Formats: sequence, structure tokens, C-alpha cells
Amino acid sequence: MKEAHSIIIEEARKFKQPYLTCCTEERATKSLLSTAQFNRRKAGQQKNEPELSDTVMSKERKIRLNYEFLRKCVSSAPVTPMLPEMWKHILSYISSRYLSHPLSKPLLPQLYSEISSSYEDTIRKTTIRMTLVKPSVSGLDPEPPLYLEPLGLDFSTTWRDRYDSSVRTLSSVLHVTHPVMPALLSLWEQQNVKHLVEYSNIRSKCPMELENFRNMILLDVQHAEEKLMNSWYSKVISLFSGDDKLVRNKPQEQTETFYESVSTLIGNQIRSLLTNTLHSFVSIFDAANTAHLPIFRLELCLEDDTIFFFPSVNDFESAIDFIISTISKALQEVGQIQ
Repeated sequence: MKEAHSIIIEEARKFKQPYLTCCTEERATKSLLSTAQFNRRKAGQQKNEPELSDTVMSKERKIRLNYEFLRKCVSSAPVTPMLPEMWKHILSYISSRYLSHPLSKPLLPQLYSEISSSYEDTIRKTTIRMTLVKPSVSGLDPEPPLYLEPLGLDFSTTWRDRYDSSVRTLSSVLHVTHPVMPALLSLWEQQNVKHLVEYSNIRSKCPMELENFRNMILLDVQHAEEKLMNSWYSKVISLFSGDDKLVRNKPQEQTETFYESVSTLIGNQIRSLLTNTLHSFVSIFDAANTAHLPIFRLELCLEDDTIFFFPSVNDFESAIDFIISTISKALQEVGQIQ
């Protein structure tokens, strides 16, 4: 039996396309005969040898064995390897930043080997399907798929539907996308205020008394606060009073969280303004900032053989602490939007 198979394979290799020239039912039948019978038939010693009965070799078995033999011949045929242009095209989908990384260099040969092997297997499977027709007989293994999907990827449903659904869900709970939020930002930018009080020209008003300095700062803070409340805050209230068209877009659900988001945005704007104002006020006392350093009028006093300055250092500290406390408490009349 083994010699018969070797003779068939040896003869098939003499042809240019072994899987086409060896596709005869006679060769498949010869592979099942004994070596002696095959040699006698080849030498012409038995001219009218009876065929095997159906109990020994059924028709379905002949077809199945013939198909398996032909399939083995086709699958053993040489396959053209993957072209270099294909590999370059695959690499074009990978970012150059990853390709140039030192850790990716040893991984590229592994990737090429895996893709090349998958390519050749797919070509063999495709050649078998295009060359042979699978017979409808029992005992044959099911045809394997041409290629296997990578683990973790599911393309059974389109991503667009899930994306649109996620966008709608985010839009319903992400209040920053509501038209009122850009309107609030625009109103704040229109005021063009970075500091509640400007201290750049404080030196031009010097020298001055400490009490006058404190009163001047407090009055400036009060006037700036009133100006913002009458201009900016009144427009903010109008957005929610029903007179503005943006009120129509107010969400019907999750109203409480929406107004909390509005209050947080307004609070951040006020906090940023007060923080910048405090930094600007503290910077005028920087010794290196001689252009804006204020000049105070001091009195040299003599009392009970004691010489001292008035106002004292403690008086300066108390006045500055009071000014900082007043600035930090500004715009507290801005209530929560409800």
C-alpha cells in the first residue's frame, strides 16, 4: 500500500500542476489496492480483473477518499509569498511614532511572520475552495473559515448606532453643552475684567496716610462690585427670567443638577476674579516692584523718652489684613440660580 502511494505521488510530481493532473478517480482507487495487484495490473498480467464489491468500497467512500487526496495535493502546492508592497502598505496604518520606538523594533519581525503565515494559509484555503467542489458525502470535516477574527473585536453590529446613542445620553446629562453655558461665558468675557480693583497707578497717588489708603481701596472694591452687579449679574438673571429665548432650551429633567452646574460656573468666574485681585494687591508690596511700590506718610513721635513711628507696623498689618478680608468677601450678594 505504501509503495502504491509513493508511486502515485512520484508520478504527480512530474507534472507542472500535480493537483490538476492527479485528479482522477482511478488513481484514488489504485491507492487502495494491494501492491501486488497494482503491479500486476501495471504489467498487464491481469486484463479482466473484477472490481471490488460495494461491501469493500462503497461509492461514497470512493468519492470521499478521492476528495481528500485531491485536497491534500492542492494544499501541498507552493504558494506565492506575501509581496513586500503588501507589508509596506500594512505598516502605513501604524503611527510612525510607534514604528520608531526602540521597543517596537523586535516586535516587527514577529508581526511580519504572523501576518505572512496567515496570508499563506488563507491563500491555500481559497485555492482549495476555488479548485475543488466539496461533495455531499458523510465523513468529511467541515470547511474551516478563510480567516479568524482577532479576539476582542466584534463587528457584528455597526458602531455608528452605539455612538449616536452614547452622544444622546451624554447630551442629556452633560449640562455644559446646554446653550445657557456659552451665553454665561460670553457675558463674562464682555465685561473684560481681570481685577476687581486696578493697582497699577497706586504710586501716583502717594504719599498718603494709611487710613486714606485703606478707605480708598475699600471704596474702589465697593464701586466695582456695584458695577458688576448692575451690568453683568442683571444680564445673567435675564437668561433665566423667561424674557430670553435661551430659557426655552432649559432641560425639563434633571433641573436641580442643571442649576447646580450654572451656579458652579458663576462661582468659578467670581473666584477667579477675586484671586487675581488679591494677587495684584499683594504684588504692590513687593520690594523689587519699585514702579508700583506705595509710599506712606509716617510721623516720628517722641513720648516719654521713647521714639517711635506712627502708624506702627502692627497698624499696617491690621489695615492690610482688613483690606484682604474685604476683597475676599466681595460679590457675596450673587445668589444661587434656581
